[in-house]
Amino acid sequence: TQSEFQVYPNPVQANSVNLVLPSLEPGNYLIEISDGTGKLIKSNSLYISAKNIHLDISGLQSGVYMVSIRGLGYSATRKFVVNK
Repeated sequence: TQSEFQVYPNPVQANSVNLVLPSLEPGNYLIEISDGTGKLIKSNSLYISAKNIHLDISGLQSGVYMVSIRGLGYSATRKFVVNK
């Protein structure tokens, strides 16, 4: 079973959110944000070597979103709420 990552704060009231990751192998990962209908809103390829990622979500309106992290055999998705 793969370890899930955590999203905080959740709900989000600011322009950024933190992702707390399990022990991932350092490397390139794809981070995608989708809205409640599954429409892709944002996609970034990042080199991840730390346990925490600070993600800019300043362009998101209030609503429910999904953030997924995929790469190097890891794949997980978490739901978060933006309440501006």
